[in-house]
Amino acid sequence: MHPISIAHLTVLEASPPEMVSFAAACGYDTVGLRIRLDPRWPNETQYPMIGGTPMLKETLRRMADTGVKVLDIEVVRLMPNTRPPELVPMFECGVELGAKFVLVLCNDPDEARATANFAAVAERAGALGLISCLEFFVMSEVKSIEQAVRIVKAAAQPRTGVLIDALHLFRSGGSVAALKRYDPALFPYIQFCDAPLRPPEGAGALQHEARSARLYPGEGGLPLRELLAALPDDIALSLEAPKDAFAKTMTAAGRAKLAIDATRAFLKTL
Repeated sequence: MHPISIAHLTVLEASPPEMVSFAAACGYDTVGLRIRLDPRWPNETQYPMIGGTPMLKETLRRMADTGVKVLDIEVVRLMPNTRPPELVPMFECGVELGAKFVLVLCNDPDEARATANFAAVAERAGALGLISCLEFFVMSEVKSIEQAVRIVKAAAQPRTGVLIDALHLFRSGGSVAALKRYDPALFPYIQFCDAPLRPPEGAGALQHEARSARLYPGEGGLPLRELLAALPDDIALSLEAPKDAFAKTMTAAGRAKLAIDATRAFLKTL
């Protein structure tokens, strides 16, 4: 019953039009598209999607041909110098793509300022019909589910939510019990993957795991069954499972196929 999407980080070398094509070939319902460069990773490819570009038009054409839709767009990262009005062209592009959600990260240590900026982002995105979802993880300045919920509630904007990433929930010391303390409506979709139950050791190991060495659902030891049982039966799963080791020998389309096949096999065991 879960709609399945593929997050762009899983196959970051693929352009948005390519994402749509192989998502259709593999049987994904939706895709997540990184249409704005993450300021923390300036060496990533900036796909020219904002502003009625030829790539945007080609993406829309392939969406029309295949029926694949866009679940979320990335990435808004709250920084001390974030200017929410400058993000409106990104949101307008998201609307043209038919996206539901805007993924928001935070690297501003001033929680009051971050909350005000999140509220301003959510207000502008919400006016266009988009839902702004704040993701938490220990390498950011929003490190726990409790802090993320606090910021979202303090922002007091109607079209907002908290994005649960299965890896980040458990690596942050969170749990299914912690998630159950909140209204499930706070979590409109989740990022899904697996990992060893025990976290890696060493400086930078968590970051490397998150960006380059995740496992597909069912391959690790995270309590994914309990996680899904605590969420709505039809919540969308955005597969975020980058595997650099596979990227050396497999195409993006091949890895996308492995990810959805593993997820479908895992869901059959529930």
